[in-house]
Amino acid sequence: MKKTYLFVFLAVFLLIPVLSVSAQIYEIDSFVNKYAKAYDELVANTYKERSDISYKDEYIEIPNGTEVTLKRIIKNDVDELPNYLRYNAEIIYEGQTKYIYAWNLKFSDKNPEGTKDVLKDYNMSPNMFQIDDKETGTEKIYNELDLRSPEGEMLMSPFFLLAIFVLLVSSLVLNFIFFRSMKKGIKIFKLLYTVITVTTAIILEGYYLIRLGPLSIWFCDVEFYSTGRAALNSIPLILAIYAQIMSIVFLYLPAKDDASSEGSKFKLWPSIVLPILAFIAFIILCFNLPSEFFGVAEGEEATIAQFESAIKLMFKLLLIILPIPSVIYYGIKLKLRGLFLGIYLTFYWIGTLFALGFLILALIKLFVAIFFQILIFVAGAFVVLWVLPKSGISGHYVKNGRVVDSDTPGARYVADTSSPLDDLFDSSSKK
Repeated sequence: MKKTYLFVFLAVFLLIPVLSVSAQIYEIDSFVNKYAKAYDELVANTYKERSDISYKDEYIEIPNGTEVTLKRIIKNDVDELPNYLRYNAEIIYEGQTKYIYAWNLKFSDKNPEGTKDVLKDYNMSPNMFQIDDKETGTEKIYNELDLRSPEGEMLMSPFFLLAIFVLLVSSLVLNFIFFRSMKKGIKIFKLLYTVITVTTAIILEGYYLIRLGPLSIWFCDVEFYSTGRAALNSIPLILAIYAQIMSIVFLYLPAKDDASSEGSKFKLWPSIVLPILAFIAFIILCFNLPSEFFGVAEGEEATIAQFESAIKLMFKLLLIILPIPSVIYYGIKLKLRGLFLGIYLTFYWIGTLFALGFLILALIKLFVAIFFQILIFVAGAFVVLWVLPKSGISGHYVKNGRVVDSDTPGARYVADTSSPLDDLFDSSSKK
């Protein structure tokens, strides 16, 4: 008897630490919704030696803050998927096995001290890229971002986007209110406020787009929201881009008036064309410079350190070369003010073009989703109104749960469960 008690005691004593380490507790914490979709089943296919994992259509919605137990992580190796959607988590929820995207999980504070957060072992950076280091045989990862870090949560917070929106729209509103004011003090204030707010917004946009990449449009992406909700969420983005474009108009008009008073003509199009020409010149220059200029000996393959050094040098050259033509052009037109205007306009257009690119990407995904929904609706209406009545399938018209005549207003056609097609399939199967 004593041996039995001793055996049970040792078993419990040894198993408790194992269970506390292997069964990590996580909370559902979706970045994009108040819930996470949890699926009953995974579908795994092998195509060209790649693990192609997808979910079946049936799912439930688990609210944020719900505690679940993580069993394992299953990676999807398909290159077309964004990195943050490549990791699937097998969880236990209310005693049942479910599958969700791993980025919807947050390590719970209720885990015992010393419990490892296994999700830290998986890189879910949304916009990283990597290069093989042949010297060490490892991969060098760039632009790595942990979405659960303070930086990641800040970037995925709606308040970060709201800050950019307020900066741009406040500039637009101010310029509309004082559009016709000719007072010198107000004109200077408008100019300074517009330049400061738009410059700050462009810097924040660039930081946001570089760090998040394709995930930047999460708030209006049909991947996460219904088509109607995505369309509604895209309205602030459209308004912000409109405000950013209009800001250049409010800068252009007073600059044009000042140039005219000084007997010169001010035009905006050179601020677009000249940086493009400067970029072409930069590409030609890089191709013609010797490799030694970038710290790489002729005929030798660059190491990771040399590659990083060369990229930094090219970036510095680009920052210097791009604004030079605009600075010269506007410096001649507006003298000292033209020098600052040339630099500002160059980087303004770069930031605006990137923002427009992501807006176009979001709208294309939205329009494609709307197009397919319309296509499905039209196809369904065609089948119900045209194919079924003429196919010989019996049916009847109903309204409010009762059978009515076909000409009754608001009547709906319902096909019978048993039809000539069923008889056809039954007879063919018997043969």
